[in-house]
Amino acid sequence: MTIQHLNDTLNQLSQQRSREKVFEFANALVEWMGLKLNDGSKPQLLAPQTQKLKEYLVPAPQTVQPQLYRLTADGQNIRIRFAVVKRIKKDYISQLVDNDPGLSSYQAFVKGLALQQSGTGFVPTQPYFIHFVTTTDYDRLILIFNQGEQKRILSFRKRLSQTQYNRIIQLWSGIGSKSKPEIADLLWKSLDIKEVNKDFYKKIKGGFDDLVGIIKLHKLSANENQIKQFAVRLIGRYIFCWFLKEKNIIPQNLIDSINIEGIKKFHQDFLQKLFFGTLNTRIDERDWLRKADADIKSKFEKIPYLNGGLFDKTPEDEIFESAELNDWLLNFVKVLENYDFTVDESSSQYQQVAVDPEMLGRIFENLLASQNPETEKAANNERKAYGAFYTPREIVDYMVDEALRTYLSNKLNVNAEEIASAFSTNPTWPEKLNKRKLEAEKHLQNVKILDPACGSGAFPMGVLHILISLRQLLGLYPDTHILKKEILSNNIYGVDIMPMAVEIARLRAWLSLIVEEDYKAEKISSNFEIDALPNLDFKFMQGNSLLETYEGIKLFDGKLLVNKNVNKRQETIERTQKKIGDLQNKYITLHSVNKLKGNEKVIIEKELKENKELLNRILKAEEPASTYGLFHGDATADNIAKKLKELHRDLFNTSDKETKKELKNEIETLEWNLIAANLKEQGKTDKLKDLENLRTQNVKPYFLYRLNFPEVFTEKDGFDIVIGNPPYVRQEAIDPYYKPLYVQNHPEVGSGTADLYVYFFDSALYVTNPGGIIIFITLNKYLKTKYGEGLRKKLKGKNVDLIIDFFELPVFEASTDTAITKIINSPDTDSTKYFPVKTLENLDLNSLTKTDPIKVSKTGGEWIFIDVSKETIFKKLENNSVSLFDFVDKKIFNGIKTGHNKSFILDRERYDKL
Repeated sequence: MTIQHLNDTLNQLSQQRSREKVFEFANALVEWMGLKLNDGSKPQLLAPQTQKLKEYLVPAPQTVQPQLYRLTADGQNIRIRFAVVKRIKKDYISQLVDNDPGLSSYQAFVKGLALQQSGTGFVPTQPYFIHFVTTTDYDRLILIFNQGEQKRILSFRKRLSQTQYNRIIQLWSGIGSKSKPEIADLLWKSLDIKEVNKDFYKKIKGGFDDLVGIIKLHKLSANENQIKQFAVRLIGRYIFCWFLKEKNIIPQNLIDSINIEGIKKFHQDFLQKLFFGTLNTRIDERDWLRKADADIKSKFEKIPYLNGGLFDKTPEDEIFESAELNDWLLNFVKVLENYDFTVDESSSQYQQVAVDPEMLGRIFENLLASQNPETEKAANNERKAYGAFYTPREIVDYMVDEALRTYLSNKLNVNAEEIASAFSTNPTWPEKLNKRKLEAEKHLQNVKILDPACGSGAFPMGVLHILISLRQLLGLYPDTHILKKEILSNNIYGVDIMPMAVEIARLRAWLSLIVEEDYKAEKISSNFEIDALPNLDFKFMQGNSLLETYEGIKLFDGKLLVNKNVNKRQETIERTQKKIGDLQNKYITLHSVNKLKGNEKVIIEKELKENKELLNRILKAEEPASTYGLFHGDATADNIAKKLKELHRDLFNTSDKETKKELKNEIETLEWNLIAANLKEQGKTDKLKDLENLRTQNVKPYFLYRLNFPEVFTEKDGFDIVIGNPPYVRQEAIDPYYKPLYVQNHPEVGSGTADLYVYFFDSALYVTNPGGIIIFITLNKYLKTKYGEGLRKKLKGKNVDLIIDFFELPVFEASTDTAITKIINSPDTDSTKYFPVKTLENLDLNSLTKTDPIKVSKTGGEWIFIDVSKETIFKKLENNSVSLFDFVDKKIFNGIKTGHNKSFILDRERYDKL
């Protein structure tokens, strides 16, 4: 048996799709692993251990028994089961792995009671389970490996990918003869997605650099930024189309290497028609296609209209439309063809060894970091290990969970532990809160969440996934696509200084929507059942989120959009709110006992709607008329904010190109007039020309939160949650143009030696509403450095709820002195919990934060970290052993460095000597 034989067998499967060919490849893989098949090499049909599993499996031919087989003989350290499932979905795979043989497998057993004995050499007798899965398409074999609830998935189809051929399969040779612990370790590590990430990133980065070089050779009239913008957009669009191919939304061979080789000017004659003439043009408006020959029609006629901005023709597209790119495209596409792609998005518990939308974010995050002058040095020199910029999914998930758990528990006025089950791996809504589902739903609908340095969208996508899980848990939104679109419209906001980052964040959001679509080739009149993508122009926005000024000049007075004068209406407001609450409780009570039907349901919903509308009218009545510069007296705060909000909503939902253009122009004109009026009042109209030049380039070295996100500040007085991973830029690398402006705009925390992330903390406090939550992963140096003193003083008066300190551990696959900090924008409660992390091995942040924390004493200059469990002993020593201080350095009580040499906590070694 050779790898080439495996590859040939897989290739035969792709050409002759059948149940027999899938079994043939599965058997070949079993033999390669050094395992014995059942007698006669025949699969043994099994009865599922759980009745529910039958719903997910396909019946065996000529029987009603579900197709669940055992392939390997008894007495071996690995047991392989084979299943034919109705669909390859997470819940189907979870049913198979977790609820059937998972409970009696080696990997499940060592996670249980036997774990305590494993340190003494105890090894459970159960075999290590591996699952092979296919569907009735019989076009691939999927392998699932699990360690407890965590799963890693590998898909074999067409041919072995580059990573499979050169790395993974090599490691599996003869693995069946190894011990179970060795098997578990080797299998798990062989499917570490990081290796695919690294390799794929190198190829994409190389392709980007080559494309930039090729474009420069054309000597077209374009600056460096335009060239890079075009390059990253072309790569993003192409990979997006590659995922469309995976969804069968565009033909499988439309953009492959063979097609490129057959078309002389693929970029001009084919790709531009795909992007602009098809994906960005309604079916009934494709005049060029009606005139095309039969071959072209057959390739394009069943491609839906997508809209959304991704395929809008940009000024860069105009500049480079004649560029000869065939050679580059051919090499780039051959790279894509060497990797497996999947539209099933990974999570920290469910990782596929393939290029998925999650990995795409990782790739572009590093590509963006290498293009940002402030982070380029770090990207190319100090952080050569891939992953230094993109926050690991486990960290993203924890931070999003922690923020939303705090938000929801505060809104429901319950302890965070009471809703912990809703954030578990297999989430359930707490039974004692069943009657409050509607209330929880309302708060989740209304939450406003910002990532002020969104990069390629890791945190916005993490928020999207968790909000979907929570909302579906409440049982009111079964359609995931509609729910995703609503969440993007109402709840998520992102800003980044790099235009390329904003492009990719939007692309990630669009991709997350498109993976939920169910393409139907026969439904041409309804755009093949594919919804046009929403416009995200005012959801993910370019700008410098640390500045609301231009060269020190205030551009917009946020007070214009602040609604006040509610005292006279307070009694009516409270009465209406109580009525709404009573109706909501009645609704959920009837719903929980299945009595919300007929007229009763109609009446309650009508009353709810009427009272909500009444409340909105009351809240918006009696606004003080405010004149503002160029505007008349009726241009009140409410009218302006309401107008902008309506325009943003209409733009998000429109699928008509002309309407979109008109709406964007109206929004930008209104915003521009507000800025111009403010400058006029300050006598600073000389800056209008500079700003106009920036406006034409779609670049802003500032960001006006209250103008660009008006609904957040009129409805909520700021964001409920600010979350993210601010750029790791040392003070000496900050752009000298910006550095004095940062200090000027953030005087309480700013200094000439402050690293960039310090200003993000101050900005977050500025845009977060009272009681709002800030959770960042940043450098930990603000805890102890001189430049962090200003930030420490400011945070002294705030509720710094949680600090998780990773010291120099390679959270980002590089030593970055990292910490997660969670702040509640409310007065200090003197309850900061500090958790030092000693190892990343099997790290579970939820478990860590349930252990006894170290107490933080927040003084003005220094923060002291005291191990609470030792505090009493030290107090006794301090009171009764005066002479001890002659021999022991008093710094032990002020906080000294641990073995990590990075954090001020009590030194255990010195304490033990006492």
